[in-house]
Amino acid sequence: MRLADPTAPVTTTASGRRLRGLDTLRGVAIALVILFHVQLHFGAPGVVGKLALLGYNGVQLFFIVSGITMCYMWAQRRKESRETTKFLIRRICRIAPPFWFAILFYMAWRHTGLTNLAPAGALDVALTALLLHGFSANAINLVVPGGWSIAVEAMFYVLFPLMVMRLTTAAQRLWAAFIVYLVCTVAACLLKREFAVDETVIYYSLLTQLPIFVVAMALYTVLFSGKPAPVKTALVIGIAWGAIAWLGRSMGWPTRPGLWAEIVLMLGFAAAMLQRHEWRPLAFLGRISYSAYLFHFAVIDLLALCLPQSGGLATFALGLAGTLVGTIAVAWLSSRTLEAWAVDLGRSLVARLDASSRGAVRG
Repeated sequence: MRLADPTAPVTTTASGRRLRGLDTLRGVAIALVILFHVQLHFGAPGVVGKLALLGYNGVQLFFIVSGITMCYMWAQRRKESRETTKFLIRRICRIAPPFWFAILFYMAWRHTGLTNLAPAGALDVALTALLLHGFSANAINLVVPGGWSIAVEAMFYVLFPLMVMRLTTAAQRLWAAFIVYLVCTVAACLLKREFAVDETVIYYSLLTQLPIFVVAMALYTVLFSGKPAPVKTALVIGIAWGAIAWLGRSMGWPTRPGLWAEIVLMLGFAAAMLQRHEWRPLAFLGRISYSAYLFHFAVIDLLALCLPQSGGLATFALGLAGTLVGTIAVAWLSSRTLEAWAVDLGRSLVARLDASSRGAVRG
């Protein structure tokens, strides 16, 4: 069976315009994530450490790229039959098989003595395998380190076809993002007040992250629809969004004004990168970023055996360099095996769906 190449870059929009920098953005995102987790383990002091902690935004940059990519893929295939079913097959096959392997890997990794991952029960593993761990406060980030973001992605895939078909203009998508933010904020406040759900769990959940995807969909439309950007709408929504976020924070609500200020900066960065720049080293890292995300935690665990925690700037630099080298090696191998097989599985299932449809028509 011929293996698909999951590193093949997306190159053009439906209108023929090149999506330059998409892989570079993924490379920046995974570099930020790795920087953040290396800092948590090896603790660079001072300004370097504070800057490294900002790397947590790498996950949100991934979500922005995902929203843009989904719009691109939908536009490319908007005329095919059973588009929603095929979209879900392709996307779930893209993320699920490598993630299932990661579940098995980290369950075994717990028994090596090389990690301090908390024990995971059978229900936690089952929910994670079904990509439903985002609905469990206990399982959401337990079985696979960083697995909360995979739960968010999977839930977005389910919601995306409905949103992309109903929301066709940038203004509609901006208003939808704002409404989603309001609804999710109310739900998050209720969970925090009535059920004492931890704020970290709320941050990990779709309640915090979903508006990012919808705003990214609006950005795609602004950049590639050929229509004027809805500047006034964006200003009105931006001011209202910021005011609610700051007011909510003063009242103890999980409205996260700092996060949304960072999201605005990342949207601007993404827009600039998509239209102008592509840097090959980061683009290469971006093409193996999914496997890098799944397995860089284990690389850090191994390095922690020989490097002290909070050992100063030199230790942090060694930890960062070692994590990057080890992660790139593991992720490259995984991208050529696990990811390639997963992509081919999606293509095979779509081909079978087409064949069954043709057979039904002939029958």
